[in-house]
Amino acid sequence: MTKRALALVLTTVLTFSLAGCGSTNQEQVSADVEQQVENTDNGPVELTVWGAPEESTMLKKQVDSFIKEYEGQAQFDIKVEAVKEEECKDAVLENMAEAADVFAFRNKQLAPLVAAGALSAVQVPDMVEIEVSAKAFERASFEKTLYAYPMATDGGYVVYYNKALMTAAEAGGSTDTLTYKAKALEKKIALNMSDAELLCHFWSYGEMYVRVNEEGTGNETNFDKMAGMYHTDAMIQGLIDMDYTGTIIDLDYEETLEAVKNEEVIAFIAPVAFKEEVEKVLGENCGIAKFPQFIIKNGTTKPGTSLDYRMFGVNACSKHIDWAHKLARYLTTEENQLMRLKETGARPCNAKAASSTLAVSDPVIKAINAEEKSSFVMDALPGYEVAVTSFVKWFMAQDFPPFEDVTDEETGKVVLDALDRIHKFAPYLADWKAAIENGQAYEPEVKGVIADVQE
Repeated sequence: MTKRALALVLTTVLTFSLAGCGSTNQEQVSADVEQQVENTDNGPVELTVWGAPEESTMLKKQVDSFIKEYEGQAQFDIKVEAVKEEECKDAVLENMAEAADVFAFRNKQLAPLVAAGALSAVQVPDMVEIEVSAKAFERASFEKTLYAYPMATDGGYVVYYNKALMTAAEAGGSTDTLTYKAKALEKKIALNMSDAELLCHFWSYGEMYVRVNEEGTGNETNFDKMAGMYHTDAMIQGLIDMDYTGTIIDLDYEETLEAVKNEEVIAFIAPVAFKEEVEKVLGENCGIAKFPQFIIKNGTTKPGTSLDYRMFGVNACSKHIDWAHKLARYLTTEENQLMRLKETGARPCNAKAASSTLAVSDPVIKAINAEEKSSFVMDALPGYEVAVTSFVKWFMAQDFPPFEDVTDEETGKVVLDALDRIHKFAPYLADWKAAIENGQAYEPEVKGVIADVQE
């Protein structure tokens, strides 16, 4: 590309991105671009990269490789500085002009960074889309524009199980395979009813959500809408059906480890970060499987897990936008995502890296790969937890019967007893929605609808 053509492209990009840096003068923008092009070709290029403290050493290696890759095209001076990804948004927005040219952050910070004009949109989105998972591309985009380069995923929940007592197919198959196996062995499945994020997995199917509102002042949910009524009724009844087997036990994670140790509990669902603790107890019998399908009255749902996406963004105020983009893209290539996996254990979101032998040999990555297509982002503000856990604990404590399947004697088909009970929990949902949004506990009294049904 000629300098003139490059200047025209960069002028278009910077006309929008530099608005967040205090420049609105078109002539000044054009002048800055011409100067930038000169610097791109052979002048000094000073860049700063902000990355997670625990990855500083690795980032320096990757930056050194980048400099070697583009040796002779510019005089590079690239600094790596440690900034926690969770704190990156505030650090950037405090002073965009002084912030790093390239910085690592989490997907929950994307929208406010875009709104502030702090991010320069990715210049080659089609190439990135080909290389990363669909969910990673989605999480790094805002209103169909790609604003960051995905590099890794974090978080997630999996099933931990005792390999001496059950198989991977039983553990990660469905809630039925879990409970049937436990019942056969006269053992328990632990479910931490105090972990609100875990409980939200059962509501993650379809369009359901608990999330921060547009104003950023609190949370909102659609549990009281028609789709929410049907889905919530199904989820609650599904949990009740699980509980009715007598195999579900409510334990926090510390209690769960003790129960696993004495083989009272043979499987439980917990965050992936819990892996080391489980391995200490089960050793080579520590099995890890994907989040199971959830059996409900009219079939199954395929809950994903809550994932946090890590990515590199380019500061719209960078004096070397083109080089900053090249660097951000380089830091997230397949090769560098594999390096990140080897040195820090970070799960790749580059499709080839995530499906590599190195990656899938890790049971956590294998499980997350299976869950990612239906994964969700838990972007609610603190406060929703008490409403979710109190309501779930309340209805699990009630004596609600499971759904009964009735077989038609003539056709032999199973008829689900659903139509007259689909609104069983509907009277509670408006109050539950309010409790979630206000951060309040919700333990309702039994209302007439449920009392009538139980009769």
